[in-house]
Amino acid sequence: MPRRNFIGSKRISPEGKHIRAYGLSDLFAQSEIEGFRHSMSSIWWRKSAGSYVRQGEGTFYVTVNDTGAGFVFELSGAYQYCETKEGRSLCRNTNKDRKWRAYREPVPLR
Repeated sequence: MPRRNFIGSKRISPEGKHIRAYGLSDLFAQSEIEGFRHSMSSIWWRKSAGSYVRQGEGTFYVTVNDTGAGFVFELSGAYQYCETKEGRSLCRNTNKDRKWRAYREPVPLR
């Protein structure tokens, strides 16, 4: 089954409020998007089917590939994209400046 892109999807709070919507261009560089497999109706940006909710933290993890790269989405609408670079797990929280840093534990919402 194709992995559809995020365009048009929304992050919704437990109270039903819209938090944030992401398009693939919000999350990946154009060259990365072009490198993904494309069909007539979909962009296969995920090669791994893993995703889960981390209870008590309000985070949703989406695995992108078999090497462990993936997104950590927070209830606030913020995200981190993490992957292994030079033997270290590094993350970025924006697609604009793409500064890679150590993973930051999400702050639970109260």
